[in-house]
Amino acid sequence: MRGKLIAGLIVFLLGAGIAGAQEAQAKLVRELLEVLRDYSGTRSLWVRRQAAETLGKLGPAAADAVPALARFLDDSKDKDSELLDEAVVRTLGKIGRAARPAIPSLVRIGRRNFDLEQEAGAAIDRILLTPESEAEDVPTLMKNLRERDASVRLRAAKLLGNLGPAGKPAVSLLTEALKDTDPDVRRMALQALRKIDPTAKPGEPEVGVFVRDLKDPDPSVRLRAAKSLGRLGPAAEPALPALLEAGQDEDPDVRRVALDALAKIQR
Repeated sequence: MRGKLIAGLIVFLLGAGIAGAQEAQAKLVRELLEVLRDYSGTRSLWVRRQAAETLGKLGPAAADAVPALARFLDDSKDKDSELLDEAVVRTLGKIGRAARPAIPSLVRIGRRNFDLEQEAGAAIDRILLTPESEAEDVPTLMKNLRERDASVRLRAAKLLGNLGPAGKPAVSLLTEALKDTDPDVRRMALQALRKIDPTAKPGEPEVGVFVRDLKDPDPSVRLRAAKSLGRLGPAAEPALPALLEAGQDEDPDVRRVALDALAKIQR
């Protein structure tokens, strides 16, 4: 019963937006580590594994847990559950660059058997290859979203998306970028918004981007926009006038896909 209560508390805290409050976030990390290490010996394997996986969901925000996670691997015995070790290894990989001090521990745990070696190798690769965006200054990236060079705006949107929820301060600027004159910047801004808030439902932002793309000089851009609107289904209803116009596009593929999208939206 206690294990269920702890697991429920973890889910509740995450849902409450704990990443936005540093003090609460640090408290959550400490509590998750306590559950994982289970000094009392009362917690189930499932609850301990959930604690490790939740730390992984926090990503770079769980950087303070790295020393404890590395010690956990170093202290792990052959009798301990390999599933738990694998969960900790994957969590270190998700933390990214901040988990570099744990690489020696990952190497050592990887010597235990083939499966752990594979998991540890993947985690080390992820740690070493984590994009530099984690070290980027969010205000700088936000400023770059307004640069005259489209390639600079494109890279800024991509890096903000890589930051996930940490890129939340840039949401308003990314929303502005959905109206960018460059179609690649528009699409990258949309992808970034989805990564920053993956729980958001498809709707108006997507439709606005794809409607603009339907007017792009490049037929491949128009074709992709029509396909995307079709996938949105009824949520793309505001795009009906633009799709009706695209039904008379000079490109036969665009015309065909636009008409198909109209049918899907009006079902």
